[in-house]
Amino acid sequence: MIETYALGLYLAVQPLEQLATGGVTVVKFASILAFAVWLLSRLRAVDPVRWDKGLTLMVLFLVWGLASCLWSVDPAASASRLYAYALLTLSYFLIVNVVVDERRFSTAMVALWVGSIVLVTGGMAGVLGISHGGTSHRISGTMKNPNEFAAMLVASVPAFYWVYTQTRIPLRRLATGVAVVCAGISALYSQSRGGLISIAVMLLCLLVFRQTRRRGFAFTILFLVIAVRLAPLSFWERWDETKAQGGDVRTSVLWPAGLNAFAKRPLTGYGLGTNAYALALARGRSRSKV
Repeated sequence: MIETYALGLYLAVQPLEQLATGGVTVVKFASILAFAVWLLSRLRAVDPVRWDKGLTLMVLFLVWGLASCLWSVDPAASASRLYAYALLTLSYFLIVNVVVDERRFSTAMVALWVGSIVLVTGGMAGVLGISHGGTSHRISGTMKNPNEFAAMLVASVPAFYWVYTQTRIPLRRLATGVAVVCAGISALYSQSRGGLISIAVMLLCLLVFRQTRRRGFAFTILFLVIAVRLAPLSFWERWDETKAQGGDVRTSVLWPAGLNAFAKRPLTGYGLGTNAYALALARGRSRSKV
């Protein structure tokens, strides 16, 4: 079970990655520790290494990303992105080989729940800061930008759901319920339209697979009503601006530029992690302007 706890540590500290800048960050250290513990435990185990089609696809993508440095419009940018995808592949590899039964899955979900509590706490600190300052800025919690914060909240939904439905400890259920409400509030104040749509889709998926759908449906409706009531005015202004313009900069400018860039290099692309440069080139601008 020691490798399960090492993986749990790795999942728990995911939101803390943005608190460190460069060097040996928390996630880097935790991922290396998790892999080292798994490797040592595997040396004395009789179970074979588990490998599935998903891992094969992820490794092939890494190979393609490395090869793309040869034709990339910015080889340095492509090389710098390889670490993130390698870390994602390592995460998937550890999950496939460590989470082999419900008990270990529960341990991993509780660890992710702990990290999600940290994430939501950072978000609510931003909300309180906005309320105190009387401004309407978008919050990002411990992340670099609001969209990344909302994306991480999407990953927190399964952890909150698992702990709330499986635990028998009232205090833990109460903490989870409060965290879910705080997550909804901070998601609204992030004003990430794509993130909010993703969270809604995740909730609907959970609702579809629940056996007690009526209770889940009622809870979802109540949650959405409360969320709408607590949404800041600036959140609705962003949607109204999009509606008035017939679309925002993504649909009116970036999407056509992306299609144009794809038409120019449909097979090789522009190199891993160079989408900003590719869009700038497709729009006839220098690489420093997007």
